[in-house]
Amino acid sequence: MFTDKAALTLTLTVNHQTHTVAGGNIKFCQLHLDKQGFNGEVHFWLSDELGSDTLIGDFTSEQLIDLTLGLTQDSTNPDKDTLTLKALVAERSVYEQTFMDVKGNRVLYRKYQCRFFDAAQFLWQQHFPCELYVGKSMKEVISTQATDAFSIQFGSNVLEQVQPLICLSMGATGQSFYQFVVSYLKQQGVFWRYDYKKNSYTITDDKVRPAQNQDLLPADKPRFKLHYSKVDIQSQNLLNANSAQAKIIPLSQNPLVQGIKNDRLMRSPFTDTENTQKKLQLSHSAPKMAKLQFTLRTIPVNQLYPGVGLELKHPGWSKVSLAYQQPYQGVKTGIKLTATRQNAPDDLNMPATQYQCEYQGIFEHQQDHSSDGDAQLPEPCFAEGVILSEPGADEDKSYQYAQDESTKQNQYRVHIPLWDQEIKLLFRPDFLPPHFYFPLYKGCRVLLEISLFEARVCRVLDWGASVFLEQNTQGNHLLLGNNDKDQTAIRHEYQDDKPVFSIKRTKDKDTELMQWQDGKITIQTQEADGD
Repeated sequence: MFTDKAALTLTLTVNHQTHTVAGGNIKFCQLHLDKQGFNGEVHFWLSDELGSDTLIGDFTSEQLIDLTLGLTQDSTNPDKDTLTLKALVAERSVYEQTFMDVKGNRVLYRKYQCRFFDAAQFLWQQHFPCELYVGKSMKEVISTQATDAFSIQFGSNVLEQVQPLICLSMGATGQSFYQFVVSYLKQQGVFWRYDYKKNSYTITDDKVRPAQNQDLLPADKPRFKLHYSKVDIQSQNLLNANSAQAKIIPLSQNPLVQGIKNDRLMRSPFTDTENTQKKLQLSHSAPKMAKLQFTLRTIPVNQLYPGVGLELKHPGWSKVSLAYQQPYQGVKTGIKLTATRQNAPDDLNMPATQYQCEYQGIFEHQQDHSSDGDAQLPEPCFAEGVILSEPGADEDKSYQYAQDESTKQNQYRVHIPLWDQEIKLLFRPDFLPPHFYFPLYKGCRVLLEISLFEARVCRVLDWGASVFLEQNTQGNHLLLGNNDKDQTAIRHEYQDDKPVFSIKRTKDKDTELMQWQDGKITIQTQEADGD
């Protein structure tokens, strides 16, 4: 911790009305700057002695509050750099200071407190969509969720891939869209970054490195240490549990310790999927290089924040230092400023004041190509669907499948009424043993478990038309065929507590019946009366 003067600027904009706060009024400021975004807190006083506090009405309204905060060294150095943050206020409070001996017990000062976040984090932490997209890419899905409050630049081929379906299940699982985006991109080895200079976001397959590196000066009084991650002793394997493609694929062998491994399980009959998983797991296991941790003892000329390039090359630095002339890039910065004089009148409306300061952070080596880590994909959600089939009339119990051109797998067509979307499901027996062949037919209502990129049938929700039996029969009934005029019924029930078994074939007016009951076998064929 050190004592220094800092020049802070602060503006709050509510419903197009801008309010400016002088730097000397700011008594506390804490910033947590990360490579993916930031959050912070600021406390400041405003005077209302002459009714001059114009902020109070807007501050206590239910409108969004835009906050712009600037931090720079309090000096006349023309080369000094300003850190500017554009944020949205999430939580706010106001303390009113009154004086009993003032006529009317008026409010003379108000102390405002704001907790703020970058736009994507603020908005998407409150965003819990349940949406189904068909034939879209993840880039399109993420773009759809963005608002006018922020922009995203895409540079990822991974997100360009069109998926048969993408299901966002945030509202069903309690995971916010922001948590989903960060987790999904980590899982895919893709990088989500906030650009502090442009106030925008990037999504790229590779880490974006700075165009140039700045240096710290000895006058900035930095202290450094190198932090090394734990020694990796794992051997990596990819296991494909598909019966036709079952194999154990060694990805990396660690010679330090035998028998310590990280086995990743997948199940797919497709070589392309297997190769994609191999590439992904190798990216997650890329070695991490030592990180440079710094602590400053003065507000620097050049502000240090995530994304900034750094190279210690000033003649004043030790040439035998491990960090000397090594290119680094900021990934995390923490700044805490607490005014040495906290009373409302102290430095009121002055451009700057003196603070007890903490200024520290972490830089990674620019040749560090390790991923941001791995993460779990969201839990699936559940929705009802209706099986589609073209052959026959609307009431016919026909089934239909079509072969996917790329996978050569047969698929059902299913309509999901909630989103009015049609998706494809694998045409497979699901819970039936292999010697049964009972495909799901047209109009069958099913419960679907829908994960991020695929869906499966959990269960059938209705008895078929005409198959229901009253409980006093204690019967079982199997209907085969298209409709009640073209079918075969196999039925077992109890009549007078005695079992009766029958097979009845119907084709328009023609019916054939075979029935077994106590002491009697009936074989009958007839043409029914009627139209």
